[in-house]
Amino acid sequence: MTHRVDGAKHELAGQYSERVRAACAGSNQELASATGVDECTSKKALIRSGFGTQRPNLISNPNLPESKQTTAQFFNIAAFTVVPQFTIGTSSRNPVRGPNYRNADFALIKRVYLSETRNLELRAEAFNVTNTPPLGAANAVLASPGFGSITSAGDPRVIQLGVKFNF
Repeated sequence: MTHRVDGAKHELAGQYSERVRAACAGSNQELASATGVDECTSKKALIRSGFGTQRPNLISNPNLPESKQTTAQFFNIAAFTVVPQFTIGTSSRNPVRGPNYRNADFALIKRVYLSETRNLELRAEAFNVTNTPPLGAANAVLASPGFGSITSAGDPRVIQLGVKFNF
C-alpha cells in the first residue's frame, strides 16, 4: 500500500492558506465463497483448522485494468468459481485490491487583530475539493448478488465556514 501526503502553508499579512493532498493505493480485499461448506460438519472442521472463511477457486487473473474498473464490476468476477463441497478453495487470502483513494482539502484563514491579546480568526475550509468519491470496498462474497460491485462511497465535498475568537 502506498501513501502520499503533501501539504503547504502560506502566510501573508494575517492571511493563511493551507492545502493538503493525500493519495493511497486501495487496500487488500479478502474474498469468500457463499457456498461449498457443509453446515454441520465441514464448517466446524474448517474453523478448527484455521480456515474460518471459505475461499473460492481462482482460475485466472482477478485484476482488471484501471480503465475497465467500474462500480458495477470492479474486478474480474469470471476469475473465481465456487469450490466443490468438502474442499478448500485455491484463492489466496487477498487476491484483489480495493479502489484507490485520492483527496484534496483546502483552507483559507484570515486573522483580524482587535488588540495585542485578542483576535478573530475567519475560516473557510473545503474538504474533498475535487469531489472525488472515496469508493467503498467491492462486494467480496462469490455467489451473492452484486459480487464484484461497489455500492457504497464516503462523504462528498464538504464546505464549512467558521469564526474563532482568540483571547
